[in-house]
Amino acid sequence: MHGFNKLAELLAVTLGPGRGGVLVESVSKSGPASLDDAATIVRRVTSLPDRREDVGAMILRNMVWRVHQDVGDGGATAAVLAQEIGAEATRYIAAGANPELVKTGIIMAGKEASTALKEMATPVNGEEEITAVARA
Repeated sequence: MHGFNKLAELLAVTLGPGRGGVLVESVSKSGPASLDDAATIVRRVTSLPDRREDVGAMILRNMVWRVHQDVGDGGATAAVLAQEIGAEATRYIAAGANPELVKTGIIMAGKEASTALKEMATPVNGEEEITAVARA
């Protein structure tokens, strides 16, 4: 979880009204670049120095990139949610819960949340409605 948490905390600064940025070393000679997009940030993270931490970071990196490919946005939010779900799962397992039952519960909760969100969603049609959503 250490590498997972490190990368999630890095992405968390891009959330909220303040939307912080992350400075990354540029591959060109133009100097560091300030990024505020989770998908771009994770694509720039190729590895962490500690191999054990690198495993967790690469799992989160893959998840954020898949979110970006599937829906285009929300990678940082998904990372922070996954970090908290992982922390709670670890706490339950440390207290003696069956890891397989915890996993099953997480999957069931994800399906329920997805169903609830789909029911709450309203389709946006036309340029006027898109503009209204953007202004809200």
